[in-house]
Amino acid sequence: MCSLLDGHSKISIFPDHIIQNFYNFWDFYHLKSKSYIFKKFTEIFEIVFDPKENKNYFHKSVGEIGSAYSCGFTQLGDKKNYSLKVNKNKFIKFLNSYFVKNKFNRKNFFIAIHFAYNFCLYKKNKTEYIVFNFHVPSRKSFKKFLEDFPDASFIQMVREPLIGMYSMFRAFNDKYFFNGNYLYSILNHMKSRGNYQFINRKRLIYIKLEDLHKSPKQIIAKLCRKFSLKYENILFLSTINKLKWHNETGSSPRISGFSEKFINQKFNKFYWKKDDLVFFYFLKDKYKLLGYRNTKYSLVMSKLLFYICIYSLLK
Repeated sequence: MCSLLDGHSKISIFPDHIIQNFYNFWDFYHLKSKSYIFKKFTEIFEIVFDPKENKNYFHKSVGEIGSAYSCGFTQLGDKKNYSLKVNKNKFIKFLNSYFVKNKFNRKNFFIAIHFAYNFCLYKKNKTEYIVFNFHVPSRKSFKKFLEDFPDASFIQMVREPLIGMYSMFRAFNDKYFFNGNYLYSILNHMKSRGNYQFINRKRLIYIKLEDLHKSPKQIIAKLCRKFSLKYENILFLSTINKLKWHNETGSSPRISGFSEKFINQKFNKFYWKKDDLVFFYFLKDKYKLLGYRNTKYSLVMSKLLFYICIYSLLK
């Protein structure tokens, strides 16, 4: 979703979900001087300024950040021959000028880095909207965000629960699939309502991945009406810093924009087909919450198989 909102004339946004752990960064460094924090931010999140390193990066303040290559930041543009490039010195200069008149605190620093990044790209001092990609936020970070921005609105991208869960199986197959604790985490994540149970439902919009790829004009129009966002053609392009983005590298299809190929992916090799019935009962509340109907499976049979499996595990 963020790649569609990128480049809009009224929006400031960082690429993908790279700074999703902003609140961890702030907690780690907030007692340091402003100049130290500004410099450290550009160093730790260098991937969105000058992505030279094509390897995953780990820092104790924010955890792991994916490689520039895996994020697709080094193959931008129609011919995949552009990389991200944002001037760090100009970014820091903007921050210094911003805090001449504004108090330096967590909320204002969050606002300032978005305006600074946008200014470096498009020479605009500020925008009407800031879009922040939380991806999968911790409850602690989510609550801090709401402390600073209690009137924020939220867009939650969802997909058919069974397919969403199998997609996670695929994403973590190489490193974690046979790790029981991690499998439990995936199941728990799919079962829960997440952090959005803490916010006003009127300020939350669910967008089904299937609807977005099948009917992009209707969904984009709905989004613009919901948030009084100016309707612009760039909303139909998947970009980063206004350069065509071809998705992350790895197991997902490298598709830019809308395609039913993306929602018709098969994940058969990551689960046993009969597991559908078991997991369907496990995720029944998620189906109801997100407005999905699944007429393929019997809920009664699914429930029966689910409890048989639980009984077998407990024996």
